[in-house]
Amino acid sequence: MRLRPRSPCSVRIALACACLALATLARESPAHLDAAAQSSAQAGQSEYQVKAAVLFKFVGYVKWPEKAFKDASDPIVVAVVGPDPFGSLIDNAFKDKLVGGRKLVVKRFKTTADIERCHVLFVVDAESPKLPQILEKTKGSQVLVVCETSGAAEKGASINLGIENKKMRFEINKEAAKRCELEISSELLKLAKIVKDEGAQ
Repeated sequence: MRLRPRSPCSVRIALACACLALATLARESPAHLDAAAQSSAQAGQSEYQVKAAVLFKFVGYVKWPEKAFKDASDPIVVAVVGPDPFGSLIDNAFKDKLVGGRKLVVKRFKTTADIERCHVLFVVDAESPKLPQILEKTKGSQVLVVCETSGAAEKGASINLGIENKKMRFEINKEAAKRCELEISSELLKLAKIVKDEGAQ
C-alpha cells in the first residue's frame, strides 16, 4: 500500500470512507451509512480520530487466546510506540468501553526498548524502521501489531493502515496474525486487502 501526502481534503475524504467501513462492520443501514459519513466529513475530524476509531473496531474483531490474559478481569491493553500522534483522541475513543466484557487500557511506549506487555501495538510511522526489532521483541506473544507505513504488513505486521487514492484502506497479513495466535474475524477480512509475507508465493 502506498501512502500518499495527507492534505486536509484527503483526510476528510478518508474519514468519510473510514466511517463507511466502520458502520458496515456494525451492520447499519445504507441510508445511515451515507448520513454518518457526510456528517463526519463535514465535522473535519482529524486522521488520527479516524485511526483511533478504527483501532477500537479492530479490537472487537480479533480473538485472543485465553493465555493472553491473566484472568477474566484482565483488561485489553492497547499501546502506541513512538512519538504519540493521537494525544487524547485514543483515550477518548476507548474511554468507558468494554470489548468481550474486558476494559480497554491505553499505554504509550516512547521507544521500541520500552515495549512491555500489551494486546494491540500501534507502531507510529516514525518508529517503523525498527519494525524488525519490534516483531522480534513481541515474538511469542499474542500481540496485534498495527502499522501505518507502506509495506509493513508484508514485513510482518498483522495490519497496516494507510490512505490510498484518497481513501482509508487497511491490509491484513493473516499469516502474521496466525503466528501471534490471533483469530481475525471473517467480517474484518472481507473489508481488507489480504497480503502475504515479503517473498512468499
